[in-house]
Amino acid sequence: MENTGILCFGVILVICAGTTHGIDCYTCNSLMEPNCEDDFNHAGITVESSCAQCMKSKGKVRDNQVVMRTCSMMALGNDGDCHEESRDGAEKNVCFCNSDNCNGTPHMRIALATVVTTVLIAFRVL
Repeated sequence: MENTGILCFGVILVICAGTTHGIDCYTCNSLMEPNCEDDFNHAGITVESSCAQCMKSKGKVRDNQVVMRTCSMMALGNDGDCHEESRDGAEKNVCFCNSDNCNGTPHMRIALATVVTTVLIAFRVL
């Protein structure tokens, strides 16, 4: 029975490793492209491929609200996580996501894996 579990784990690992590809992310800056603002319109917005993670940053620069959507070649945060950053007197909120074009939404969504894990834990505890 123990060998079967190890074999299943190995098969799943090989399948997941074999299907891992980069994701597509929108890349834009609302100062240069009005379609990049929170009222997002993907028309004319560049999509970058082979990203490890998509990011959306929102903050103020000299009293101007700025939204940036970017591609990261390495994972910098967990899927669905957001945090505040402050640099050179500017504060911004940065959110991370791990699916194709996920940084094209006004509000980043909670990762499906996080929801499933929470539900499973809740049912196991109850």
